[in-house]
Amino acid sequence: MSKRADCVIVGGGIIGCGAAYYLSKLGAKRVLLLEREKFLATGATAKSAAAVRHLFTTPINIRLSMRSLDVFERFEEEFDTDPALVQNGYMFVAPNDAQWEILQKNTAIQKAQGVRVELVGPREILKIVPQLNAEDVLGGSFGPRDGTIDPNSVTMGYAQRARAQGVEFLMECEATGVRVEGGRVRGVETDKGRIEAPLLIDASGPHLAVLAKKIGVDVPALPYRRMLATTERFDKITKTLPLTIDMASGWYCRREADGVMMGRANKKEISSFDETVDWSWIEKMIEAGVHRVPVLEEAQISKAWAGLYTVTPDRHPVVGPLPGVEGFYLIGGFSGRGIMHSPAACEALAQRILLGKSDLDIDPLRFERFAEGDLQVETAVI
Repeated sequence: MSKRADCVIVGGGIIGCGAAYYLSKLGAKRVLLLEREKFLATGATAKSAAAVRHLFTTPINIRLSMRSLDVFERFEEEFDTDPALVQNGYMFVAPNDAQWEILQKNTAIQKAQGVRVELVGPREILKIVPQLNAEDVLGGSFGPRDGTIDPNSVTMGYAQRARAQGVEFLMECEATGVRVEGGRVRGVETDKGRIEAPLLIDASGPHLAVLAKKIGVDVPALPYRRMLATTERFDKITKTLPLTIDMASGWYCRREADGVMMGRANKKEISSFDETVDWSWIEKMIEAGVHRVPVLEEAQISKAWAGLYTVTPDRHPVVGPLPGVEGFYLIGGFSGRGIMHSPAACEALAQRILLGKSDLDIDPLRFERFAEGDLQVETAVI
């Protein structure tokens, strides 16, 4: 295979398809998206907890959420695709003084950015989730506009419109290298042959660092395994269950169809591409869940799976050019927020590439911040 394109996007998940849509919407021509699997959205996108929220601790993450949720709320009208947005809310619960103090500070930051969020006491928490064990809970924060979404539907909405706008999708084609001459991108090597192109967007999710490494650049974005489990049909918990997070254990749950989805990050997990299920950790996840929502002891696990977070040192993505290599752009390292931030981040990158700047300031997400030490760590990561 020998092809030419004006822009090659590597990765057919929600970020790659979102970038393809916004680039073509702004008028980009001869855009080619490469996906190594047979179908789109089969990697990290398909294995996500699919949450959307405003409850972050840095202004850039909050602004990304606000922009993105605006898009999700009108997604069906704009894309003719139902994103299955369910706004049951998002709630952090704090079982000790230190966590309660953190929530109060975080809520003040969020309100200053215009977020609808409220601090709630144990009585209010029990009104929202009556089955929750609140004996050791001092309080919580609740974002009523937040909730969950269907990542596959959103990805297909982006892809359908991108195709209609002229983007070509090349499936079962893996990018294996980048051809750089004179300090700029000249093409992409694949397992099917070379593609000549002056512009490359790496949206490869957990593999974000791989292509840059081949040209001698280290991208500090590492993959970490995260596991989720769902129950069989379970009617003993409120139908409007928000995504609820126990700050003490890191355990969280939400409604998934007629059952409950739950997750918990293992802080001892080392970076890898391992996506096997560790059933000993699933047991610990269930134990933490039964402590916080005792009625879950009666639920039956239907399935469990693992996916990958791509984590950076400050828990913020990299969105923008790779320094020293003209035409090489990165968009990834969302640390578990690629789905919820895909509209805002992908549109901002498209504007940066085609217009020279974006109307959302993404300077805090520049690659150079790592070398500069200009890091503001996002602490509300699960």
